[in-house]
Amino acid sequence: MAIPKDKPGAVEWRIANRIPYPQWAKADERYRRLDMHDRFLDGSFYDHLPNTFWEEVDHMGRYIPIADRAPSIRFNIPAMLSEQVARKLFAGRHAPSIVHDDSEIVKRVQALAEECQLDQFMMQATTWGSVGSSAITFKVLKEGEKTKLVASVWQAKVCRPRFDKFGELSQLRVNYPVEGVFFIENGKKYDVNKELIKEDQQYWFVRDFTTEREVTYVPIKVGGKDPWNPLKVESPKLVEDPDETVSHGLGFVPGHWFINLSLGTYPDGACKWTRALPTMIDMDYRLSQLGMGVGYNSSPQIVIKGKLMNMEDSSGGTIVRGPTRYLQLAPDLKDSDGFGETGNDVKLLEMSGTGIDVGLKYLEACKKVVLAQLSASQKDPNKVTTAMSGKGMELLDEEYIDQVHEFRTSYCSNGLLKVLKKIALTCNAAGHPLAKKIDAGNSDGLTLGYPHMHDIGPSEFAQLIQGLSLAIESQIMDVLQARDLLRAQVDLPVISANRDGAKVEPPKNDGPPPSKSSEEG
Repeated sequence: MAIPKDKPGAVEWRIANRIPYPQWAKADERYRRLDMHDRFLDGSFYDHLPNTFWEEVDHMGRYIPIADRAPSIRFNIPAMLSEQVARKLFAGRHAPSIVHDDSEIVKRVQALAEECQLDQFMMQATTWGSVGSSAITFKVLKEGEKTKLVASVWQAKVCRPRFDKFGELSQLRVNYPVEGVFFIENGKKYDVNKELIKEDQQYWFVRDFTTEREVTYVPIKVGGKDPWNPLKVESPKLVEDPDETVSHGLGFVPGHWFINLSLGTYPDGACKWTRALPTMIDMDYRLSQLGMGVGYNSSPQIVIKGKLMNMEDSSGGTIVRGPTRYLQLAPDLKDSDGFGETGNDVKLLEMSGTGIDVGLKYLEACKKVVLAQLSASQKDPNKVTTAMSGKGMELLDEEYIDQVHEFRTSYCSNGLLKVLKKIALTCNAAGHPLAKKIDAGNSDGLTLGYPHMHDIGPSEFAQLIQGLSLAIESQIMDVLQARDLLRAQVDLPVISANRDGAKVEPPKNDGPPPSKSSEEG
């Protein structure tokens, strides 16, 4: 497998170049690029290297270069940052609220989103999408009297999207190899060559999501004399499975392709942390070297000057070490003429620790560089020694907050909102009972409301109430506008309980529905 010509010195490609990819993946640079980023995200980037970091010599006693060892310490900042951003977008009180002029529409769309666990899939799509792109698909399943909306999320490397001239998704192909046991458990017995599917053999799972149908193909054996190449859009090996192929006639693909803003390589967006990969790889290896240095210092090497008397032959002439062992040296001897053996001694090669201190300072500098490159939070609780206002803490997070807002554009305004509208129309066309009153006309009125990034304190809350009261008295805004602004700053429940325990119904059409955390509170 050749390293891409435009990245001859990139350390991440030097490591990824040694991954034992199958032949079909070697010809697909997009797959290898996305797979490299996925491996770094899930922590398996070094797993293909043949030795652990502690293995300094092989079975022949030859030194193993560090480049052939997997780091023992992996400081996976991309995973931490991606999960933090995903939680800031869709977890708990951070999740955007669904807004519409008709509160009935809001309730129905919210119920559909909860039925397919859309918040969970959006968090997964955002995390996986940090490599550049990701996808979500959904459909309505019916069995007897039961109707349910289900969704799936896909990594970009297993997807091949196609778009029409308006930039809308016209087809999404999902293909990846799975073990034959997967198909056997789902009732499939034969592959496309009409051969029995074997449990331990890999087969291609291929499915097309189009504007009119969802097409699933008969399993295709991976490898063989004439292997199927996933880069081929059309192939005689792609045979539709009539039991798994359905027509929906929606006129649009029941799914969405998420893409990060700025840069990237079509059809994918930019990986949010690829520029920091070389520095992070260097950090992993330096941390591993420092850990090995601590191990040496904890068990220092023995230096023997003279002849060792109690070496055991049973151990092959080696020194058996341990707290219960002792080393016996020949005594200093001189004869009458002054000849003999002197200077016998045993010492430990202990480290002063200076090198480790310098290494830790170097790693701290690397960490700051990576956090700056990733626009991650710069706050360090150990460095905050004086009182700091909430606004001051927010200023430290300004770059991180801007990045979260960028993801809001990609995965909320240009993502979740479009998914909700498509879900509403899909469920309406399928006769889902929750979508009876939703059509193309009123679904266009759906919007999202975003909570504030940081909660305000009691004093700030009091000041906000006073300011809103003054604005209402001055007729700068009305009560409903003030209430919406207050809810954008504070996680307030729409329905509250009075002292007698009875619920007070709010006015109709007064904004977004309550969040889960509000209702439970």
